[in-house]
Amino acid sequence: MPLVQPVYSFQVTEDTIPGAVVGRLQAVNRESKRPVKYSVLVDDGDKLFLLNRLSGDFLLSRGLDFELQKFYILTVGVQEEGGPLSGVRVYFNVLDVNDNPPEFKPDTCSASLPEDAATGTCFLLLNVHDKDAGERGGQ
Repeated sequence: MPLVQPVYSFQVTEDTIPGAVVGRLQAVNRESKRPVKYSVLVDDGDKLFLLNRLSGDFLLSRGLDFELQKFYILTVGVQEEGGPLSGVRVYFNVLDVNDNPPEFKPDTCSASLPEDAATGTCFLLLNVHDKDAGERGGQ
């Protein structure tokens, strides 16, 4: 029976290019030299992460968006030819990048400043927001 970790966790930035390898499962078979095959049993990403049945490599099939979904969970079967199937949990955590433009609300503004205002006087506050999380976004 192949030995595998019970859980794998991979970090993937939301700007990763489709087709890139984003993770790899590695099963070790100490008892025999029979090949190990991998298969996706449960996929909450609707085939977003494609698994190479022979190598255990995960390829990204299409773009990610952190603001829409921050993580994905898959269950993968690992099986030695003719042997029992082992289930492995695989987590993909999507990392945010600064990919959303700022939005000004309201779209127009006006300000007035007396001509005798002191240097450094604040005369306009803008409310700017973007959809990125944490330090990359907000107000």
